Amino acid sequence: MRKQIIRPNQQRSGGPVHTLEIIIGTDKKAVGNTTGNSDFTGLSGTTGTFVVGIAKPGDIVYPGAVVDVVTPVTVGAATLTAAVGITGTVDRFIAATSVKDTTAKTLVNTTATHALPYVNNTASDVNILVTLVAATGNISDITAGELRVRLPISRKADRIDSQG
Repeated sequence: MRKQIIRPNQQRSGGPVHTLEIIIGTDKKAVGNTTGNSDFTGLSGTTGTFVVGIAKPGDIVYPGAVVDVVTPVTVGAATLTAAVGITGTVDRFIAATSVKDTTAKTLVNTTATHALPYVNNTASDVNILVTLVAATGNISDITAGELRVRLPISRKADRIDSQG
């Protein structure tokens, strides 16, 4: 899994908004992948969860999450869905939608809940998740596929720094 922060490309609410980009796939050359295995290796059962980021107290995740299916996911299960969310609400940003397809596609928010910003008003860090669910089989059996997840996020620390 590769993660990167794309520096501010917009301003909202008085502070910079970064795009958190995560690439999940079977590419054995992925940055940080020292074992030579795909990102799906080591997952077991019909559900696999990736912690792709952290929302610290005061951080805001804005609407506009996107999952690009760069390469359709190949797995023996009849269905495979992906959802993007946080601990406790795994579909907070994007509801579970099929990523097993013959053509590449893009997933975006689909409900009114997804259209609202998420503000971490807790005193603790909250995990940002991508959750895969297969109808049958084992998530680790995925043999091909690449998903790119993008989330617009405003870090409280950056907002404070940008205001002097």
